[in-house]
Amino acid sequence: MAKKHNTEIGKIESKLVASLQVQANQYDKLVLKWKKKLEAEQEKLKVEREKWQDKINKLDAKLEAAKNRIHNEKQKNRDLIQKHIDEVAEQEMGMNLTIQDRKAVKRTKRVVSESATRLAKWRAERDARREAEDKLARISKQAESQKAVLERYQTALEASDDTKKDMKKEWDDDRAAGSRGGARSWPVWVVQLICKLLVNGTPPTAIPGNIKTMYEMLYGEDAKEVPSVNFCRRCRIVVQVIGETMTALKLANSKTWKQVFTDATSRRQISFLALLIGVMDEDGRIDPVVVSSCIFMEDETSETEAQCVLDKVC
Repeated sequence: MAKKHNTEIGKIESKLVASLQVQANQYDKLVLKWKKKLEAEQEKLKVEREKWQDKINKLDAKLEAAKNRIHNEKQKNRDLIQKHIDEVAEQEMGMNLTIQDRKAVKRTKRVVSESATRLAKWRAERDARREAEDKLARISKQAESQKAVLERYQTALEASDDTKKDMKKEWDDDRAAGSRGGARSWPVWVVQLICKLLVNGTPPTAIPGNIKTMYEMLYGEDAKEVPSVNFCRRCRIVVQVIGETMTALKLANSKTWKQVFTDATSRRQISFLALLIGVMDEDGRIDPVVVSSCIFMEDETSETEAQCVLDKVC
């Protein structure tokens, strides 16, 4: 019996413990649920408080703006009233002024007006005087610079007069100038000028006019004589000789000829040949030298072409 009784007591205790555990769990869940609700309500309350705070701040701002407007209106009214009071006081003062006082006031106003006019006139005259002084300084500076330029040109003109060249033919010597039958010739610098113009591509027919224009521009006077077109054409031979001389010097100074180019063609059954020789310069580059652009040949055979090249070079 005692054992059975103990067993029942144990069962009851187990059920009681299980019931208490279930109640405790339910209680914890209920507490957690209410805790979450409380937090949610606190968050809503916080949001609402911020909204109301914003509304209060806006109302405060509007109230402050209204106060400022009221203050400004009051100030305007006070200023307007003070203005009316001042005007009335002035009117009363004017009514109380004597004739002499009124004359004194008019005289004072006239003096003030005249002083202001004279001051403005004096300032205008001062500005005009300063502007005139600045203009005079600029003109003086320009005059000095122009004077320096004029002196430089005068010096250059005097120097050019000392080294001036006469555009005319010269006698070979004094004996030829004093005897009959002597011939005159153009000086070397004229021939050099004509050769340079020919090298630059000026036609012989245009060279006399160009020389005349250049002489007039340089010396300010007309040339006494100018070379003829025939003389300018004959100077082309001088240019050819100078070119062939320079070609011979280049070929002679070169130790080896690296390349030889030929190009033959014919015009109206006349064959001619162009010859180019490439020499090595000091920098190690090929320098093409035009030996001749027109070598006439009897025919276009290779033997004739080789012989013409040898005759031209050697």
